[in-house]
Amino acid sequence: MLAQISPEDKNLNVTTPYYIFKYSIRSEVTRRYYERRIRTFFDFIQFLPSSELEKRCNIFAKKATRNNKWAVVNIIRFLQYEKERVEKGEITAATLSNFVKSIKLYCEMCDATIHWKKITRGLPRPRLTANDRALEIDPEMLEALFNKGLLLYAEDKKEEALTWIDKALIIDPTNQQILDLKAQLQD
Repeated sequence: MLAQISPEDKNLNVTTPYYIFKYSIRSEVTRRYYERRIRTFFDFIQFLPSSELEKRCNIFAKKATRNNKWAVVNIIRFLQYEKERVEKGEITAATLSNFVKSIKLYCEMCDATIHWKKITRGLPRPRLTANDRALEIDPEMLEALFNKGLLLYAEDKKEEALTWIDKALIIDPTNQQILDLKAQLQD
């Protein structure tokens, strides 16, 4: 169920891109996070920096639907900057993924046609980062070692995958699932 229209919202134009975006998010907490991420994106591209978020959203939507390439270039510039921050260890891949989700939802709600597969193809995957975090907490967490090896294998990084599977086998040398994956990696 989508968010209810509050009495103060009844006087608003409910067809604006900002309002539709706001309406599409069920949780108030999630909406605040998404709005903060959209604001960060607009600040980065220096889009109407002194204006309120609603105005920025509505004008961005109008501009993005008229000039798709302008929107794509700005989204890629922002995501490339955030990707570099992931590589430097300033933010996690999961944080980058959250920026993508926020911008993608906003663009979908304002009918801006963006080819997200092209844009997100080169971004790091948060799943792998979650395993990395688990291993930072407990370097001998068997499930995280196995999952990291499995994910690397799925990405066709067999040498790296084998390293993690070997670490898992040190902890549990008789685990059949891990042994089976090692056999596949050595084929």
